[in-house]
Amino acid sequence: MKFAVILLLFASVAMHAQPDKISQFQDTFRRELTDAGVVGGSFVMVRDGKTLAEVHHGLANIESDQRVTADTIYHWASNTKPFTGIAIMQFRDRGLIKLDDPVTKYLPELRKIHNPFGSTRSLSAICSLILAASATAHGRNTPPSSSLHPTPRPIHYPTPPKHQKSILADS
Repeated sequence: MKFAVILLLFASVAMHAQPDKISQFQDTFRRELTDAGVVGGSFVMVRDGKTLAEVHHGLANIESDQRVTADTIYHWASNTKPFTGIAIMQFRDRGLIKLDDPVTKYLPELRKIHNPFGSTRSLSAICSLILAASATAHGRNTPPSSSLHPTPRPIHYPTPPKHQKSILADS
């Protein structure tokens, strides 16, 4: 995790830099992955909707010797929650959204979700989703980490037939 934070900080500086700085970052990214024993990874630098640079390094699958590409799917599980939270707060700071706005204002397709366990009305505001994102009841009744096992659970709404989606739960 410390490695990822350092790379992200370096990337934010490099994003505003000259092309030679971007090239240096790409080299550093490859070297750090190799030195850390990371089998494969990708990094894409985007600014104003344009790709400034991208690196796809190493293997996506060791057994089949499949290289990492722009199409490689990474299974991040709950690691996306901090990124989503930061993005939401940046949108709020820029006046693009309000935390009390209903989620369906921005994602109207979510109106079609059927929750077999009851009403989703309490999760209608963006701030409610942020607060519920951890799914750990704020540490209460949470088993020790050694007893947690990822359990794939299907999403309860239709998805395109080309894709299989699931949620990795913490309990």
